[in-house]
Amino acid sequence: MPIDRINWLAVIVGGIIYYGWGALWFGIFGKQWVASIGPMAANLNPKDPIPYVVSFVMAMLLSFGVAVALSHDDNRTAKHGIEFGVFFGLFFFATTMLTGTLYEGHPLSLWLIDAGYIVIGLVILGALHGAWRKGPKVAAAAA
Repeated sequence: MPIDRINWLAVIVGGIIYYGWGALWFGIFGKQWVASIGPMAANLNPKDPIPYVVSFVMAMLLSFGVAVALSHDDNRTAKHGIEFGVFFGLFFFATTMLTGTLYEGHPLSLWLIDAGYIVIGLVILGALHGAWRKGPKVAAAAA
């Protein structure tokens, strides 16, 4: 893993943006999401901080993962990052989420909300990490 090619500031900014994206997305679709999860909604406690903390940590990890995946390409661009986000979002996340949603007996609306959040979020992270590469190392001045 090319850890030395990771732009750590972009990882942090990306995690914050992804977390904020979740707040925006579920602020828009929150009522539909709660209706779609059915009886599980009775177990929700909006005052419990644990889901929010876990969501933030997972956003940071996802941002790091996208940074690692895109760090292998020296010629990456925002466009390449967007393509990465669409590809992985649709072909890996959305497909497996649909299977799980259907086996769990949830409506398709739940999948559309959850998968939409992840696919668009990965597009955002891909664009960020594709465009915001780590700068070249500056050689130390000779003494």
